[in-house]
Amino acid sequence: MSLEKTLRNSDRPWFLDDVYQRILHGEIEEAYEAVELLEEHLEEEPDAEALAERVWAAALETASKWASDTTDTDRFYAALTQLEAVGIDAGIYTDFADVDDREGQRGALVLWVNTWENFDPEKSVPVMIPVAKRGPTGSTTEVATAVVRACIDAGLDAAIAEEDFVKVDLKWRHHVVPWDQAGGPSNTN
Repeated sequence: MSLEKTLRNSDRPWFLDDVYQRILHGEIEEAYEAVELLEEHLEEEPDAEALAERVWAAALETASKWASDTTDTDRFYAALTQLEAVGIDAGIYTDFADVDDREGQRGALVLWVNTWENFDPEKSVPVMIPVAKRGPTGSTTEVATAVVRACIDAGLDAAIAEEDFVKVDLKWRHHVVPWDQAGGPSNTN
């Protein structure tokens, strides 16, 4: 069965869908990451790289629907750029330990490691984003307020949900780059 049919088949192996979703949501942005993940699950597959390229192409085809749109994902990254300028850094698909401390840093926020599993490119979902104070002055509430302000300025619906969480409604539509731009060699002739 072709990969395209396999990806559309509800009985497809879970790990193909996992790699596809990771690419579609930007958790995997480098071709080698998709290859390595497939190699972990495919002991008998002679060419995991070719399979990864085909899974990537399926994700790229899906993402082509919003390729020319400004998406909530773009707006979220714009908010992160604004926050970085005021000393609030972000970690995407990670935890606070991976957000390095730096001079002048006031705070940090993270999209947890598996947040991508909850994203839906067809509908907006509430995302709870933890925030933390860093540095000698200010408070977690001030960091959360700055995160909400930056998200609203970028065109997103956001609010403080708890002292150390901000809720942002996101229709996550990551812009998938072509396989070769992600560092993948061509396996097609």
